[in-house]
Amino acid sequence: MKLSITRGTTMSFLLTIQNDDGTIYYLKDGEKLIFGVKFDIESDDYLIKKIIIAENREENGYLISLKPEDTQKLEFKDYRYDIGLQTNDGNYYMLVLCSPFVVNKAVTAKE
Repeated sequence: MKLSITRGTTMSFLLTIQNDDGTIYYLKDGEKLIFGVKFDIESDDYLIKKIIIAENREENGYLISLKPEDTQKLEFKDYRYDIGLQTNDGNYYMLVLCSPFVVNKAVTAKE
């Protein structure tokens, strides 16, 4: 899933996790979602990293929010992101595979 954001703006989206049988999966205490953005996927350095825990649930999903300061210093180019689920039993699942994360220019800006 490609994400596109205008640099220095706000963006939020709701991630719903489904089990193989189609039922909704809810995070248990101690589990977390990890949203990460990098330019070089081989690097250990995240440009943006968000940790979402069970308490962040909204209805049937988990809100992932980017604030203006998350992208304010990024260059206008294509990056990569993914979203993983770290479970209590030590397993790690990729919910969103490595996908494009595009930072765009804007004509207008916040006043």
